[in-house]
Amino acid sequence: MQLTCDSIFSYDDKYNRPFNLYKDQPDCQPMHEWQSYHFPTCNVVHEQPLNDNEEGKFLAHGWWRQTFEVHESGTDDRIAMKTLRNHHSFDANLMEKHRVDSLIYERLTSSPFVMDIYGHCGYSGLFEFSDGGILEDLILNRKDRGKKPLSRVDKLSLAVEVASGIADLHTIGSKNGFSAMAHTDLQLNQFVWSGGKYKLNDFNRGHLMYWNRRKHESCPFYWPEPNPGHVSSFIV
Repeated sequence: MQLTCDSIFSYDDKYNRPFNLYKDQPDCQPMHEWQSYHFPTCNVVHEQPLNDNEEGKFLAHGWWRQTFEVHESGTDDRIAMKTLRNHHSFDANLMEKHRVDSLIYERLTSSPFVMDIYGHCGYSGLFEFSDGGILEDLILNRKDRGKKPLSRVDKLSLAVEVASGIADLHTIGSKNGFSAMAHTDLQLNQFVWSGGKYKLNDFNRGHLMYWNRRKHESCPFYWPEPNPGHVSSFIV
């Protein structure tokens, strides 16, 4: 089901958005209509048990959300379920963060270098499971951990995977060569191992670009807050 965010809170008027980044740019508007879409699948999310026993084993947490291991119905296939951490309050800003997160995942479904999303509702979501760690763990402090240096071939392969995920983010939905989406929080821990490669994930600090209808170019923006966290909720 396709919804717009007007059913949750006022979104389409840029002067009422939670992140009011374009107040001083009257010629700017959303680059695409789909940037205000919302695709909740709440029944699928609420069907997942969280009893920390047979189902719903707690794995780890990031800054905003915590991650549990659940299984696809009737199978042994694992899914990562992310829910809002208990000490965070429910508000429109956070709702918008996680709407954007799920929408960017949805737009990037065709990319093999971006983690998949299986369901979304409010502050929660169901995602491709990773049990292979993050790129940061692979690269940093290898000598201190008794690991051999990465070969040039390994480094090249990793660089291709990272660049491919970012390239898909910046080209899918692009307009006249300008990206429609930005991550704004790229770090080594945002690339997780799954399906034989490192994939880009975690878009809850993502940004959907606006378009200057007079200049026919992307509108610049200044991100108003630094990233408060340095952990990834996909660490397992």
